[in-house]
Amino acid sequence: MKNLLTSTLTCMVMLVGLNTCGKKTMSERDVRREQLRLNAHKKRIELANVVGNYRGTATDTSLYAQDISLQIDVQDTPESDNGQTDPVLVPSLNGALSYTYGSGDTIDLVNFPTTKTDFSLAGGRLDLVVSNSEFKEINLSLQKSGDTLTGTWTAPSASESGKIQLIKVSQLHLGGETPSLKGQYAAIFEWDKAPAFANGKVTLSSAQDSADGLHLSAAVKIFLESKIARETYVYEYDRVEFNPLTRQVSIRSDTADIYMVGHMNKGIISGTWYSKRAGVLGRMTLSPSELPSPQNNNHAFGASGSWLGQVTNTHPNANLPQKLMISFNNIPNSGAAGGLTLIGNARFYFGSGNDEYFECPFATVEYSPFWRKITAVTSISATLPTALTFQLDMTSTGLEGVIIDSALGTVAKVRVTESEN
Repeated sequence: MKNLLTSTLTCMVMLVGLNTCGKKTMSERDVRREQLRLNAHKKRIELANVVGNYRGTATDTSLYAQDISLQIDVQDTPESDNGQTDPVLVPSLNGALSYTYGSGDTIDLVNFPTTKTDFSLAGGRLDLVVSNSEFKEINLSLQKSGDTLTGTWTAPSASESGKIQLIKVSQLHLGGETPSLKGQYAAIFEWDKAPAFANGKVTLSSAQDSADGLHLSAAVKIFLESKIARETYVYEYDRVEFNPLTRQVSIRSDTADIYMVGHMNKGIISGTWYSKRAGVLGRMTLSPSELPSPQNNNHAFGASGSWLGQVTNTHPNANLPQKLMISFNNIPNSGAAGGLTLIGNARFYFGSGNDEYFECPFATVEYSPFWRKITAVTSISATLPTALTFQLDMTSTGLEGVIIDSALGTVAKVRVTESEN
């Protein structure tokens, strides 16, 4: 009996020992990793409530509504609690805010990828910081209600802010109300110092040049009218600056004398055009649909053609004939500003008729069609042994200015109007 009891106790001790060996106690490291894994799973379930594609508008303080889209995804990042545990995939929100222009296959985007995200399921609050390499950060403070996100946006670098409203959609980039940036624009260029305007055409082209950038370029044509031939000045701009936050458009280059700075509103760009030499020229308006209406009805004329008028001698030693015709003609020149060069001559008539005259070709013509000035210097010849410089202003009625003799200085005033000849 004693041997049987001893054997039974021995077996029970062995069974307890075996049972104890089967239950391996988890280390503190494993417990911490399991806790991280459970927290990550819970967070992934919460974030799924806000993941998706959203479409809507961002309204600024002027109540201008800009089409936008917001893409929100979940991104898993390995985390190891500062190396204290084996890595666990922890979810976080990732995506981008896009300013959209146009629709369909021709849509243009300015992207702001997310840099910081925070979502609270309990309060339905979504805070995002999105950033563009050129336009810096935008802070979004949004409230989720069903399939909608509403709230505010702030762009500190541009000192701009406003409201935002988004609704969940099945497709990310849908057509909206904001017109496309690229395309052809009818243009009106007006002068502040003269009651005149010129028609033009501006073509904007676009390309996505990086993950968050939009590259715009422009070709500008400005037309000056005349009775003989229209003068067309062409300028190419490899880089057009456009800020989606302020809607400012800047068309300029290092080589072109003419540049423009404007503001886009519902597809129409209005602002100011400039000459690097003369400064502010006046107002400009670009419209993608119909030609804008100028403030006056006076077409700005070009210099090409014949100009007939009078010379008034102002120097006691000057005796220039009183009847004068100035002729100019433009020729293509890819090396000249705007692609045109002006050539011409001055013809002085003896008496009131047109039979007797002497003609002086211009050796050089410096023509500033938008500055509205011409400086032309005659060639020296046996007929005219001294060079005459014509300094002319292009007025609403013709050309007015002075004639300067290389030896005597200013010798005469001149006023000519456009001739049919």
